[in-house]
Amino acid sequence: MENNYQIADISGQCVHEIDQLQKTLKDKTNQDIILVAYTPSEKQA
Repeated sequence: MENNYQIADISGQCVHEIDQLQKTLKDKTNQDIILVAYTPSEKQA
């Protein structure tokens, strides 16, 4: 079963939280970390 995803429609506050988590992960791992928010697309027949 294959799922299709689209970029999630999230608030500016959620984007800020993702940015903060990326920074925290970078500080802990010394690697650039990029988080992407996706949501499942509606199932197409």
